[in-house]
Amino acid sequence: MVKKILICLSVCLLLLVGVGVYALDITDDEEFKEVTTDTSFMLNSPLFTQKEKEEEYVQASYDMEADGFEKVLENDKFEFYHSESKAYSIRVVNKENGFVWASDTDISDSKQAFKAVVLEKETGKTLSANASETDAVEITPKVKEADNKVIYDVELKYDNIYFKYEIELTDSGIKFSLLNDTIKEKGENQLLSISFFQYLGAALGNSVPGYMVIPSGNGGLVRYSSNSVISSTYKVPFYGTDLNYLNENGTLNDVLNLPVYGFVHGVNQNACLVEIKDGDAISVFNYVPAGYISNQKYNQNYLNFLYREPYTLKTSNSTFTMIPEERYTSDIVVEYSFINGEDANYVGLAKQYQKSLVEDGVLGKATLSKSTQMHVEAFGREYEEGLLFKKYHNMTTINELVSINNELKENGVDNILYTLKGYYVGGFSGSKPTNPTFEGVLGSLSKLEDNGMNYYLYYNPVETTKERVEYPSYNLVNVYRNEAYLTLEENAKYTFYSDVKTIESGLEAAFNKYGSKVGVDGITTFLYGDYNHNIDREDTLEVYASILGDNLYPMYSPNGYLLANTEKYLTMDLYHERMRFITDSVPFVQIVLHGYMDMYSTYLNFSSNQELDSLKCVEYGVYPAYLITEEASHNLSNTLSSDLFATEYGRVKDKMFSQYKFIKGALDNVVGAQIVSRNVLDLGVVEVTYSNGVSIIVNYTNDAYLHKASGKTINTMGYEVIING
Repeated sequence: MVKKILICLSVCLLLLVGVGVYALDITDDEEFKEVTTDTSFMLNSPLFTQKEKEEEYVQASYDMEADGFEKVLENDKFEFYHSESKAYSIRVVNKENGFVWASDTDISDSKQAFKAVVLEKETGKTLSANASETDAVEITPKVKEADNKVIYDVELKYDNIYFKYEIELTDSGIKFSLLNDTIKEKGENQLLSISFFQYLGAALGNSVPGYMVIPSGNGGLVRYSSNSVISSTYKVPFYGTDLNYLNENGTLNDVLNLPVYGFVHGVNQNACLVEIKDGDAISVFNYVPAGYISNQKYNQNYLNFLYREPYTLKTSNSTFTMIPEERYTSDIVVEYSFINGEDANYVGLAKQYQKSLVEDGVLGKATLSKSTQMHVEAFGREYEEGLLFKKYHNMTTINELVSINNELKENGVDNILYTLKGYYVGGFSGSKPTNPTFEGVLGSLSKLEDNGMNYYLYYNPVETTKERVEYPSYNLVNVYRNEAYLTLEENAKYTFYSDVKTIESGLEAAFNKYGSKVGVDGITTFLYGDYNHNIDREDTLEVYASILGDNLYPMYSPNGYLLANTEKYLTMDLYHERMRFITDSVPFVQIVLHGYMDMYSTYLNFSSNQELDSLKCVEYGVYPAYLITEEASHNLSNTLSSDLFATEYGRVKDKMFSQYKFIKGALDNVVGAQIVSRNVLDLGVVEVTYSNGVSIIVNYTNDAYLHKASGKTINTMGYEVIING
């Protein structure tokens, strides 16, 4: 009887295994299904840039004297005015064309310099302290003509808070500063936050032909409208959520990865770039859309500076709002650059930001590849939980990677940058951030060097992934006294975050072991404080700066604070973050960086439309990237890396060969050149011109396009390179 039962069980098991294999084969095939490219339905979507209408913006006239404004500063390019009667609202006149950038409108709230939020300690209430409340606020300006600046002494009388801010007139516009050592809290009350000139650059409904530029993903435009598609304001801290203030299992908000934004009033007429030079870690971007409430007429964008972040603690009986006793100590420095003429557009704003980064020594240090380079991320090892022991899957050994490299070169892929992910002891999910030790089972790194392969070891000291809520000993403890984590994939995957001391020691260990052969992730996109170690975001920035020094590394999607340490920009977005109110996608980041830093796409083999994204790489000047394994990706289906699909080299290699050849044919012509212009010639047809005189025209449409100036025909989903001059 027992024997019969065992035979039956064996047959059932074989049937189950057979069905399982069959199912896996189907899934594996589906991973590699081709998507037919038909972009016609997308060309009018926010995933592309719309063709500009030929609209001239004529600004209403201003009468400075009648409006109560006094000229206090002037240089060759600009005049600066302020108004005592309007609580020191400001206006800046561009002398070249007479355009006025004004912080006051017909809205009463706009007729003041600032709005502060103060905690009244005695009552526990938060109160507004607005510049226009003359009985409670006193502002005393001091003009320093020799320095071309005005210093404003501010007293919040009822709050016993004092500070000074200054505005300097520069060759490019104005420089705003609020230095920390000028802030004095002489009573019990505490400064929580403050914003300045909330209506500077505001646009009345759709009366202004233009848009706002925000660094979402690779860049997005928000064209001015009278009726918003969103029902609230959009408030996002630069560099995203501070995990120190994220409650247990909370959610992360959007990320603005560069401390900059801009606005255009009349395309190719007038524009302004707003760059946070200091204080970016405590700055919040605000977009207030017209029409989201009945009395909101203006589209606004402005900065709010957080000096203390309130948070909520709950007990069984009540809820308490807690305010940190210590405030952030950042200096705030913001530069407003006013542009007119043919550069008054998103390209000109990107070029202005590029110029600033070069002058500050952030750009210009990286060594560029001499030709189009493919980024290949090889995935080494992962584990799945067994009944008693972990079962490891060796997905790509060193020997296999050498063979892959040889085949790529034989098929024309002659310039490759490798990163090795999951090559530490423990596999990708099992390695420890403080002990990144190469897994000898996979082979020897010396073999890569012997074969002349350019490689880096992937390293992320920030994130640890587990299958259950099982806190690592080094996990971040936040202000709620909770160990922070995020739940992903319907509670099947948990991400934990290292405390800052662990990040520090882990980075030091990685750099000590592998020197410059490290590709850095984690710190590139996460910036947070650490309650247990009394560290805030500003302190964390100092930790990163101290460890990295002047060294350069390949960085994964680096935020602005790490651009100075970035040798190569990995996993660059080809789209914005697809927020509903964004109207156009533009390559703002690519325009800023091209010619100063090699850029590589997100993994094209994960793209839902590889043909489209390959053409995006051509248009944006971005090199292609792939994440590959030698073994079939279904071997990862029971691991924490089950989200990896379509990785098997044998199945993706033909695409790698053809896409590299396609992209190389364009980008080899513009190595080391800067993007100087980008024009939408027709819906879905874009021309990008470089500083070396080369233009690349791409055609996303389903029809061939005749470029009359050159006489060339650009085929559907194709491009043409034009050598000008």
